[in-house]
Amino acid sequence: MVQAAVKQFDKSLQSFDNCLLMPTVVPSRILIEAAKKQILVSLIVHGRHQKGHYGGQIAASGPSESAHPWKRYITVYIELANIFRHDDKKDISFFIDTHKVTFMNDSNYGLVKQVQVAWSKNHIKNLTKTFITMSLADLASKVGLADARQAEKYLVEMIQSGDISAKICQQNGTVQFMDDQEQYDSAEMLAKINEKLTQCVSLEKYLNLVSDNITTSQAYAKWSIENEARTASKINL
Repeated sequence: MVQAAVKQFDKSLQSFDNCLLMPTVVPSRILIEAAKKQILVSLIVHGRHQKGHYGGQIAASGPSESAHPWKRYITVYIELANIFRHDDKKDISFFIDTHKVTFMNDSNYGLVKQVQVAWSKNHIKNLTKTFITMSLADLASKVGLADARQAEKYLVEMIQSGDISAKICQQNGTVQFMDDQEQYDSAEMLAKINEKLTQCVSLEKYLNLVSDNITTSQAYAKWSIENEARTASKINL
């Protein structure tokens, strides 16, 4: 929780994930609170809720024993994760306002407000796939921000964190989205590269195996001999 408080969300998410991997038959208060925070931090870090962690623990304990208690205690948070996928900011704002007391009683209201910011930044990132240049005012309108100044603030934060590549022109109040400037030095990117290399090696082994099977087969040997004979006869003619 300390890591989340200082906005080290990646490390915080890993800690909550580890907590939820603890085997249990009946969910404890600690695990329930960790599940709530895991959902919130997952939305902040990934822009979506990765359900595999507490879901796997529920399945391991048996659906009749613990699935319903877990869902009953974290229903509001699961609903928030679902609403996070909506395109209209009014939906998530209304939901947060409606359940503000619940979030405050859980001491999670600060994280929930960070989720709301993450929703805006996630939709800004989506705009980079559609637009090359747009005004800050238009961006603020599309994402549901207060004004162009708030849009610029979010853009600067996202540029500094490496979430997007963009150039802000303050003279005419526009932003130009640029190609991804991935440095390929993050742990996640290295893992993806390693996965692709493994797939390439596996494909090469498979192709070599197929080639060996073909060249050593009697049918191929017969076809090869007949083909050479036909070629030789054509040359002689």
